[in-house]
Amino acid sequence: MRQRDLIQWYVAQQNEKHNYNSMEEAPTDVSKVKAIIQSLVRREGHLIVVYDGRQAAESEVVAQPTSVFRNEGIVSVMPSFMSSIEEAKLLRP
Repeated sequence: MRQRDLIQWYVAQQNEKHNYNSMEEAPTDVSKVKAIIQSLVRREGHLIVVYDGRQAAESEVVAQPTSVFRNEGIVSVMPSFMSSIEEAKLLRP
């Protein structure tokens, strides 16, 4: 799933639940979600970047900022993390 699509889905869910009291809260929430995704990739290792958008950008003449790569990046749940979730389900009574 593209990081951009994941963030848009999350913000839409929060908006449907009326969790935003003002228009200024959504951009702040987006920054937090990006930081969480980055942490899940870099620190926790629960998410992996399958495609970071750089391959397409390398063929373009105009250089794009790193934030574009992050937004266009495709992230996936680490297979070993999914395995641990499945094991936990099996161990439940």
